[in-house]
Amino acid sequence: MGGGIDFSDYLSRMTTLTITDEIGMDSDKFEITLDDDDPEHELPEKDVTIDVYIGWENEGLVHKGTYKYDSATPKGPLRTLTLHFTAADMKGSLKARRSESYHETTLKDIGEKVAKRSGLKIKFLGDVGEQKVPHEDQTAESDMAFLLRLATDRDLFAKPSFGQIVIGKPGSGKETKHTVDISEISAWSAVLQARGSATEAKARVDDLEKGESRYVTEKAGGEKKEGAKDVTRELLQGHLTDEEAKAAAKADLESQNRGTGTIQVEMPGDPKFFAEHHIDVKRFSIKVNGDWRLTSVVDTISSSSWTTSLSGERGADVMKGKGDSDGEVVQFPVEGGGQTPAK
Repeated sequence: MGGGIDFSDYLSRMTTLTITDEIGMDSDKFEITLDDDDPEHELPEKDVTIDVYIGWENEGLVHKGTYKYDSATPKGPLRTLTLHFTAADMKGSLKARRSESYHETTLKDIGEKVAKRSGLKIKFLGDVGEQKVPHEDQTAESDMAFLLRLATDRDLFAKPSFGQIVIGKPGSGKETKHTVDISEISAWSAVLQARGSATEAKARVDDLEKGESRYVTEKAGGEKKEGAKDVTRELLQGHLTDEEAKAAAKADLESQNRGTGTIQVEMPGDPKFFAEHHIDVKRFSIKVNGDWRLTSVVDTISSSSWTTSLSGERGADVMKGKGDSDGEVVQFPVEGGGQTPAK
């Protein structure tokens, strides 16, 4: 850690330390709360960065990211001081507003141009970068917000991570999957929503040459229950081409049908989990066992304990037959489950 600050002093005064890793463009966070009984302690200098590693003694350390000092929150009367750090990947140029138009290009070409002017690298998972972009306007919009909008419109995620921007389809982290058994955790809960009710989505095409509008429709995959009625979602945003409108309608359906189940897991500290990883849940409940995509990972460390909190989701394709009730909640605190964190 630079800036003339001795971080070992912070650790000796630490009461809690929290690392938050999330999907999307939300900046990952690192926070450390200190005993502030000596008001003469100095604050970090602006733009001081730290590399954060965590792990159990004799088991090695895992790099959880590089963070830049952002702000401090002193509180009383017990005199504590919380230092807030955000992911150092979120460079100022990503937040600066700019206006630019892109025509007859691809998502990869736009992404590489944005990343280059921000001094970052960009990585596309799979073939998502080859998606065509007939026309797109960035109007008084930051590069960060622009990339997130481009990704969201195509049911993709965009995330700055370890010095690069990563863009991919939700679930692209399947190659990194961890098994989580009931014996390893402290508590869990899940919400199982009724499977996505929308059977089709339609998006508007504004034909500027003909001076008229029309709709294109995309139908959901899978079998429809006998007697079930079609439920149509109508997207508000207009598009310039049929191809662009069809892609938006498809992305909307996939997004609606993906987040039909959510899960929360509390467990003794484990540094290997990151957002976008997948977990394979074992022996929780027949309704929730199986694959979940992690949307958030929070590590909380105090002087006497370390807990890891996992949040995840999965879609209608996985949920079939496992939670067709409307908003069923399943939860189970594990008595005696898991290991005791090292002191």
